[in-house]
Amino acid sequence: MTDDFHHTDFDDLVDATRMAHNKTAEHELWRRCLALEHWYCIGVGEGEEMQPLIAAVEGKPHLIAFTDEERADEFAARLAEKKGGAAPPVIHMEVADAVEYCRVLYEDHPEVHGVHFNDGGFAFSCLMSELIDRWGRAGR
Repeated sequence: MTDDFHHTDFDDLVDATRMAHNKTAEHELWRRCLALEHWYCIGVGEGEEMQPLIAAVEGKPHLIAFTDEERADEFAARLAEKKGGAAPPVIHMEVADAVEYCRVLYEDHPEVHGVHFNDGGFAFSCLMSELIDRWGRAGR
């Protein structure tokens, strides 16, 4: 799957999962999320030390990720407005690399609760262990 799967399509899937706690829609949402070429994260730090942003979601630390670059850019711009200064960079991560990064986070930093996608009205999240399990069940 390519990254041209539009963010409104993810919004529709998130809506479907909320309407009736639809397991088929939830499965499709994660199938498509894991089939993307890239996830997009907000960069924190400089150069080789740059890492994806981890922030509190419902009081627990989560890796913040986006299914498309436009959403990540909008989030970065909101951060810049809030904190002042330039917008932080957007990191493009191939999904396999992002999941491996999550696996390392899960092992080395168990306080990072999960991964949170598309912060805002159409956000969706899961525990790190669930993400790793979904990736394995997807045959990756």
